[in-house]
Formats: sequence, structure tokens, C-alpha cells
Amino acid sequence: MTTIGLRTLRHLLLPALLACTTAHAQTSAVSPAVHDEMHAMDTDQDGQLSATEHANGAKRMFDAADANGDDVLTAAEMHEAHPTKAEGDYGGLKSAAEKIAVIDTDKDGKLTAAEHASGAHAIFLRMDTNGDGLVSADEMQAGHDALLKKNPSDPVREKH
Repeated sequence: MTTIGLRTLRHLLLPALLACTTAHAQTSAVSPAVHDEMHAMDTDQDGQLSATEHANGAKRMFDAADANGDDVLTAAEMHEAHPTKAEGDYGGLKSAAEKIAVIDTDKDGKLTAAEHASGAHAIFLRMDTNGDGLVSADEMQAGHDALLKKNPSDPVREKH
């Protein structure tokens, strides 16, 4: 049986500990809501979303929010499905109507399934900041932070 010296052990363990600490720091910045959304969309469970996974997840979310099944999402339906935690000033977050306005191409105050799909794709492209065709949890968190805050730069119109 061989013994490992303290110096050798330190050289072996230090990089592993640093990697674990870095990975924890990266994932701890992701909110529980984004973590849950990412997990629900990430069908192959590889920790990243492909454009197809994101599109399918966005479609499931649209369908779940479309209470009357008419393929049109109103602000009332969106608010019911995703209530804003703070009433009145919305705690600095966009209201349901403001969220809809970001991707409402015909500006009628409602989202059709086609507008939602197109907007979700544009948002996916915007979130994919490194251009690898995949969205990580950190990229999704940054995208959600930018999209949900009042008066952000418009993520849909900046990059298509």
C-alpha cells in the first residue's frame, strides 16, 4: 500500500475543490423559479436548453396559460398563470400586459400562439449569449432578469 504525501494530496484535491466551489457559485446565482423552468424544459437533462427544448417548453407554458384554449393569451390569463408577486408597482417587474407587449407584434394587447412562438425563439437567441446554440441556466437567468425588469433594453429587438 502506498502512502500519499500531504503535498501530493493538496495538489490533487485543490483543483477539485476549486471546481466544485466555482460550479456552486455559478448555480447559486440561478433563482429557484428559473431553476424549475430550466429543469422542466431540459428534456434530455444535460443542463442546457437547445432551441427545440426551449420552443417545446414555451409551447407547453403557452398552452397551460391559455385558460379558454382559443390559442390567444390575454393579460388576464397570463397574470393568472404567472401572477406578479407585488401588486401596484409590481415590485419593479413588468405586469402581464407589459410582458405581452414585448413580443406582441400586432400590438393588440394579446398574444397569439404564433406571436408567442416567434417571440420565444427571439428570446432564446438573445439568451444564447455565447452563440453555441444552447442556453445554460446562467444565460437563462440573465435573460429573465433583463426581460422581466421594467424598462430594460428590448431583448427581442436587439438580436434576431
